[in-house]
Amino acid sequence: MNKQDQSEEMMEVFRAIKEYGNFEIVPEDIDSADLERKNNVKKLDLTSTQEMQINALINQMPTLASAATMAQVYTVSFPEGLPHTLTALHQGGYSTSIIDGGKYVGSASLYPLTATAVALGAFSAMSIVTGQYFLTKINSEMKAMNSKLDRILEFLYQEKNSELISSAMFARYAYGNYNSIMLSDNQRQATIASLQEVKRIALKDIIFYMNDMDSKAKVPADHKENLSDVSYAFDQTKNCGEKLNFSLDLYSMSTIMETYYSQNFEEDYLENIENDVNFYIDKCHNYELSNYTKVFNRLERVKLRKGEELNRKELLERLVSITDSLNENETSNKKKKAFKSAIHEASEKAEFFISADGSVYLKEKAKK
Repeated sequence: MNKQDQSEEMMEVFRAIKEYGNFEIVPEDIDSADLERKNNVKKLDLTSTQEMQINALINQMPTLASAATMAQVYTVSFPEGLPHTLTALHQGGYSTSIIDGGKYVGSASLYPLTATAVALGAFSAMSIVTGQYFLTKINSEMKAMNSKLDRILEFLYQEKNSELISSAMFARYAYGNYNSIMLSDNQRQATIASLQEVKRIALKDIIFYMNDMDSKAKVPADHKENLSDVSYAFDQTKNCGEKLNFSLDLYSMSTIMETYYSQNFEEDYLENIENDVNFYIDKCHNYELSNYTKVFNRLERVKLRKGEELNRKELLERLVSITDSLNENETSNKKKKAFKSAIHEASEKAEFFISADGSVYLKEKAKK
């Protein structure tokens, strides 16, 4: 086979891969330096291995883009999301064609195998570094979900809850080392199993703190109590509420990370885990509101001693502030929105810029 025939076969193979995997590569008439000045793009950090994978793709860019010469910048777009393309390419066979299932994609020479391997390697690298970017973004936005992982740890150390501390520490480890762990299949599988255990522990603690909150807020059997008793009940209820929310946030964050590590972005799966998390968000919210209301009712009935009016007023203001916030349901809605965005963002339409020097930039989505 002469060079022209080889080139034509390679172009046919790449065209078939692009159609099956549903991605597009287009040369851009811009200079790579211009990308650094764009406000809506984020340069992604690549490891040396990932740089090699991207450079292998760059070498094939003219063929992929049906261009005669190498451009300085290419746009690589995935209309159905990068995970969809990876799934499609992983399912390709190499027996008599690249892709089984009745679609002709080229002969069973080394060229189809090489072409698919180049695309898979580069897109897998892009998927991993994009996942790391999204996880970093999610953690920085955890204020919407009540706390960052570091804040969870700080609180749990004070409470000496060793089981939750170790779970939160592992979650932070898995979050911080995502890019490296994803390069090792064995380590990735072990991390997924550990994250599932973190979820189990967090869920167990959610149930425990809901019950503990009930016991701290309930009215004494004899209904005899003074202001200090109610004040103590409020502090204990508030403490349980904080631990309940930290457990809930840990459950949510470990669920997000399990999704990113497993690269499972199937719609049915995402819908199921979103429903699960929303169920516990609502349940925790209702428990908090119910138990703070119990403490509020206790305060309304308590008989004051001389000089306790000011203390009662201060406690009442704190209770009203919390119950009003819970009644508005703003925090719960923010948590649901943050979780939904986190698990769906990676599987939505994605666009990247790849420059001839091997740099990869993600086109960031406009804030909704």
